[in-house]
Amino acid sequence: MLRKVRMLPQSIAGQLALLSLIFAVLALVYLAFPFWSYLSDGDPLDRTISFAEISIVRAALADSPESDLARRLSESVEIAEIAAANSGFRYFVDRNDEQAQFGGDPRWQGAIDFSHPSLSSEGLQDSTDCQSSAWWRANYDEDGVPVVIGYQSCGVDSTYYEFAGITTPIDSATRFLDRRNLEIIWNESQETLAGMVGIALIGFIVIWATTRSLRRLIDVAESFDEESSEHILPTDGLPREIIPLVRAMNRMMRRIDAANKKQAFFLATAAHEMRTPMAILRNRLERLPESQDKEDLRNDIRRITGLLEQLLQLIGISETERFEDTVDLVTAAKAVVMDRVPLAVEKGVEIEFVPNVETAPVLGNQRLLQVAISNLIDNAISFSDSGDTLTVRVDEGPRITVIDEGPGIAEDVIDTVFEPFVKNPPNRHGHGLGLAIVKAVVNLHKGGVSVTNNVRGGTNISLQF
Repeated sequence: MLRKVRMLPQSIAGQLALLSLIFAVLALVYLAFPFWSYLSDGDPLDRTISFAEISIVRAALADSPESDLARRLSESVEIAEIAAANSGFRYFVDRNDEQAQFGGDPRWQGAIDFSHPSLSSEGLQDSTDCQSSAWWRANYDEDGVPVVIGYQSCGVDSTYYEFAGITTPIDSATRFLDRRNLEIIWNESQETLAGMVGIALIGFIVIWATTRSLRRLIDVAESFDEESSEHILPTDGLPREIIPLVRAMNRMMRRIDAANKKQAFFLATAAHEMRTPMAILRNRLERLPESQDKEDLRNDIRRITGLLEQLLQLIGISETERFEDTVDLVTAAKAVVMDRVPLAVEKGVEIEFVPNVETAPVLGNQRLLQVAISNLIDNAISFSDSGDTLTVRVDEGPRITVIDEGPGIAEDVIDTVFEPFVKNPPNRHGHGLGLAIVKAVVNLHKGGVSVTNNVRGGTNISLQF
């Protein structure tokens, strides 16, 4: 689990998501801290006064018939609770000349000139347009008792209110998570929350755009034409930020292609040029009198010649080739089996050919396919003991499977048997190129190779086309 957490920043989308989460947490802490302080350390009496003001303004500005102002105020649960806890509580509200009061007459009405230009919005033509509305609020101390006076105007609508006499907090003002506290938080934080949501949305859009660009890069990479003589990734349709990366990859692939071509040319030239000195060496060897040393030299020359031939085959197979001929794997495998019967008989191994289909057509090169099949059979014979049975089977798919009764392959090296110059065991006779050639031929024909060990011993190697 810890490893997965450490790997998250390796993903660009993960990094953006992590940064967005960190920002959201910090913004939430920044937003919540003042309200946490307000709710945890605030004076319950101040919160009671805020409850009263919110309830009075809400009742005054409610979208109801104007004649219902007094009723709306009298039906307010918050105002009723405050009035019950404070015997000296009073309020006065004037909404467009409709007035409502409780607990006594207003004392501050008319003391302030609300027709002053700074507090007037009569110039507004549309009463619903409150972009230039006036708002004014003040706190006073009246014989040790707080008084709140407020004025709001929007177009032709205006509201004046005053209230006083709150000296005892109500029970809900002392509770931490009260509906009124949450309403205060919501009223005070709507714009901030909207900004947070907008920033989070922008972050998700950035993540989506980034992953979409990377998806486009993956699509370009998957459109890579491996049969092309030049391995170049196209840049059409990619974002500008990704094009330099693709161009750098193209330059790298050009250098790799150039290095591979030089290497292949060197190996092919070296292997080809060594044929002539090997032929001269073989002719000179035949002039020597017969002896055990001469026979040993013949075997050494055969192994070197075989290695050269396999190298040339492996280099030739690595070249890109398009196939237009159809090869019958049943016929090709049968010919290889008949050719390998003398080698199997010489070692005391019985070889069986089991075609489970009449024909198995494959688009490919018959010579290369027979080279692959012969290498599989030669490898199986080399691991078989006298009395063992070797089976070559052709099934639907088409698939060719060579089954031997040898010692099998160790599980820890079974995935490496098709690598060039890999021998199992390492001191085994040969060059370790036979199965590498098989793998190259199958890859060239867009096929696959699988290796499994038999429960009773031996190995199954299948070529799937």
